Amino acid sequence: MWTDLTVPNAEEVRDFYQSVIGWTSSSVAMGEYDDFCVQEPEGNTTVAGICHARERHARTV
Repeated sequence: MWTDLTVPNAEEVRDFYQSVIGWTSSSVAMGEYDDFCVQEPEGNTTVAGICHARERHARTV
């Protein structure tokens, strides 16, 4: 189990975690763009998702 982080700047956030923590990433095709699964440096276990904040992720409260 992991948590998705939904942000307007998914590539920048992915790059930040890759440089600071050493996570690697794999792309998840979402049609016109890619979201990302990020893996821990040792073991290649997926630990989080980084998603673009797009209209399809919008929620009404």
